[in-house]
Amino acid sequence: KIKVIIKIIKDQKTSGLINLCKYQYDLLFKNKKILASPITIQIELTSRCNLKCAMCEHSFADVPKVDMSLEKFKRILNQFPYLKNITLQGLGEPLLNPELFEMIKEAKRRNIRIGLTTNATLLSGENKNKIIESGLDWMYISIDSVDKDIYEQIRQGANFDVTKENIISFLKTKGGKLPETNFWSLLMKNNIEGIPDVIEFANKLNVNKV
Repeated sequence: KIKVIIKIIKDQKTSGLINLCKYQYDLLFKNKKILASPITIQIELTSRCNLKCAMCEHSFADVPKVDMSLEKFKRILNQFPYLKNITLQGLGEPLLNPELFEMIKEAKRRNIRIGLTTNATLLSGENKNKIIESGLDWMYISIDSVDKDIYEQIRQGANFDVTKENIISFLKTKGGKLPETNFWSLLMKNNIEGIPDVIEFANKLNVNKV
């Protein structure tokens, strides 16, 4: 966190430093009226998903299937002059948005750190190489179990063997390059006892965080 703050200070102009001070003031005093302009936001690039996970709205509601355009993405960024971090996450799978990599490029052009959350089912072939080459800063892979049956009960529509191979291949190809890659697990009654196995799997792959 200290490294990130130092980088922000180096990158900011006077107005940016004033906003950063306001941000820290808001955090310290838990202000009801926020003084700072946001430096971190979360954007849902698409409501489309290739899975129907047990805990997701896609499984029990009719979610409109919509992709955000690159132009709308730019309009959003224009409203946040001091933005330093973006997480691409929502009900949809970011890799389904055809303009994803142009959006990453746009964020990097503005000197904004950017990351995403993916179910990793599409983390192969051209997508795998594009992510590594894009400059994406971090990526969370959603993996709730390493037990094939439990995983496929939760991540309905996914094949555990394919997802596992995608993850292993991606990490091997990426090596020490960005994005920093970690696992994200949702705790539920049917998977909580297997979370130590997820941690062990992460450890074998040199994944730093679950």
